[in-house]
Amino acid sequence: MPAIPEERKQATIDAVLASLMGGSTLEAACGAARVHVSTFRRWRNEDEELDQDAEVAIQSTIQSVESALLKKALGTDSGHVTAAIFYLCNRAPDRWQHVNRVINEHTGNVGVTLKGLMEQFAKGNGSEQPGEAGQHDSADGPSI
Repeated sequence: MPAIPEERKQATIDAVLASLMGGSTLEAACGAARVHVSTFRRWRNEDEELDQDAEVAIQSTIQSVESALLKKALGTDSGHVTAAIFYLCNRAPDRWQHVNRVINEHTGNVGVTLKGLMEQFAKGNGSEQPGEAGQHDSADGPSI
């Protein structure tokens, strides 16, 4: 494959960096500059300064969004919080993660069975306090 003239290569690099600073993904920035992503990655691997410039461009956009989210959280700015979180979870997954998980851990006997709680709920009886040791220990099954 013929080498790209240095002047054209530098113009392409500048275009990719500008797109990255504007918030584009690497793929979109390379597409706009008409260079294949693997070529740009190879250039980054060969040139430490270019690699640092690209990383600064990517991180500066992430930091801008983080700053906007902070302003929104502090009530000093308007904006769409969900969109900011979505952006950060996708662009900075090492620092931002969307986790849909419930962790339910306990140890020991709390004196309540699931069957007993369900019966109490079905009766609508608010006189008993769940969690009082022994209140539902019976043939309902073992206490949790």
